Amino acid sequence: MNFAKSKAKTLKKTFDYKFTDADGNEASEPISIEFYEKCLTPAFLDTLTQYEKKRDTVAVATHLSKNLVGWDLTWNDEPFPPTVENLTEVCDFEFLMQLVTAISETFSGNGQKPTKSPSLSAVSEQSKTETATS
Repeated sequence: MNFAKSKAKTLKKTFDYKFTDADGNEASEPISIEFYEKCLTPAFLDTLTQYEKKRDTVAVATHLSKNLVGWDLTWNDEPFPPTVENLTEVCDFEFLMQLVTAISETFSGNGQKPTKSPSLSAVSEQSKTETATS
């Protein structure tokens, strides 16, 4: 068994990002995120809750960036990865809290059920093959 691969399992979730558009109207757009399954721990969520109470954008962004694998957001049709820089310089605190909520709903079992990422399925099939041939 490749232990490193087992620790790199990811989950995908789509949530509705709610915002006020340029005309002042309430709007929402779906955003798909992929994050490490290992982050779904009480300690991870407690830490984010503490940062949220302090409204510490940099701390929230740093904590999230370590666990977000990717998302379907772009910036001017260019890739826009969930790095600390992008999360702190472009994303506002409200957006970060919506990310936290989406991840925490996965942890608590509320909201939309997450799906395993395709890369995880490939790894799973590979390990079954490796086990069968070993």
